[in-house]
Amino acid sequence: MTMDHNDRIAILEQQVQQLQQQVNALQQQLNATEGTAHSRRAPFKRLQPDSSSFQLENFIGLNLMHVVGIVVLVIGLSLGVKYAIDKELISEAARIALAAVAGGILYALSLWLKKNYASFSAILFSGAMATLYFTTYAACDYYYLLHITAAFVIMVAITVYTAFNAISYNRQEIAILGMTGAYAIPFLISRNQQADLLFLAYIFLINGGITFLAFTKAWRPMSSLALLITWVLFMGWLYRGISYQQQPMALAFMAGYYLLFCASLLDLPFKNRAPVSSEISLLLVIHNCCLYLASYFIFRFSAPAQGAFTYSSLAVQINPFTGFYTLFCLALAWIAERFYKQSVRLSKYLAVQGTGLLALFIYQYWMGVTVTLLWLALAIVLFIAGLAGKKEWPRIAAITLFGLTLFKLVVFDSTRFTSLQKTLCYILTGILLLLVSFFYQKFKQVLFPGKEEHLHNNSPVD
Repeated sequence: MTMDHNDRIAILEQQVQQLQQQVNALQQQLNATEGTAHSRRAPFKRLQPDSSSFQLENFIGLNLMHVVGIVVLVIGLSLGVKYAIDKELISEAARIALAAVAGGILYALSLWLKKNYASFSAILFSGAMATLYFTTYAACDYYYLLHITAAFVIMVAITVYTAFNAISYNRQEIAILGMTGAYAIPFLISRNQQADLLFLAYIFLINGGITFLAFTKAWRPMSSLALLITWVLFMGWLYRGISYQQQPMALAFMAGYYLLFCASLLDLPFKNRAPVSSEISLLLVIHNCCLYLASYFIFRFSAPAQGAFTYSSLAVQINPFTGFYTLFCLALAWIAERFYKQSVRLSKYLAVQGTGLLALFIYQYWMGVTVTLLWLALAIVLFIAGLAGKKEWPRIAAITLFGLTLFKLVVFDSTRFTSLQKTLCYILTGILLLLVSFFYQKFKQVLFPGKEEHLHNNSPVD
């Protein structure tokens, strides 16, 4: 029995030795194969690129170069059309046809490359749409080959198609290059300075497409850029000068631009029932300032119905609008405070803007000592409101208005007021400043909780 076990153990040991020899042979073959492959690959070993230069080249080659290229190409096509016009090289219809063919070629290339090169295809598509924009605009405004209604319908179709493709590609640069970039087209090709209705409608149309994209995609840079460009273009058009009869048209388009961008900015917070961010609140304040400045431009740079321009005639027109706009901003602040309590910054920014406009309205509507007294009264109301509501911004606004009143009194009113008026204003301003300082001392623990202990702990030790 013992011999049987010993025989079995010997057989197993022999099998283990054989398996070990086979493993060693296979290992030697594997090492020889790896060595041969390594020797073959060694001369072609790739060097690791420098990270900084590699990232820069990657950004330029894959992101920046095609964007710059399509912008330069569209500008070149625009200038080429203009050169052909100036030199009368070909017929008017042929010029438009060539530009349209160029846009069609870009569009066909974008479709061909869309499957394998989506990013490059998106840039080509945006260039094609911009080319079709300026071709349609030139055919209507420059050659009169298209009626304004037909041109408007074509541009509506281009805008809708561009917007849907921006969603399809899911690329913001299509919207920025194909729509926002189209703002520059009238200035590259137009010489008809009387086509004001077409120009304003053209800008409104592009903004409509951008607003649609704002409802679909959260592309904030596109909306912000379009907002600034639109107001610059509109106020530049006003600065050139308009007739008195064009005021209603200018006011109507101004209101349309304002409402479109309000919808564009506030769509995402209201749709998601989220607080309005500080960025959007600041953009709304800038938007409101542009609205007021544009209205000033409308009344300032429009030729009067009769007689020469005077600032008194401007005041008659702008003062009621300032009063209305003050109430408008304060109403918006109240609505934001009442119904959107989570958007604290929005209501605060609008209230500050409304308060500033109220002070401006007082300065525009009244004169002399009345302005000083009303500013002091407004500062007192603001301080009391801030004290009662435990809000910082009304108190800061009150202090600012006190400072402006004192500055106005010292710099401007010293030579215009009578001795009695100066005495009254200085005494009243001094008393009010002392009272405000007293209330700060009295309610410092309520207004600045914890600050007294902080100042005491940080004071130097004798």
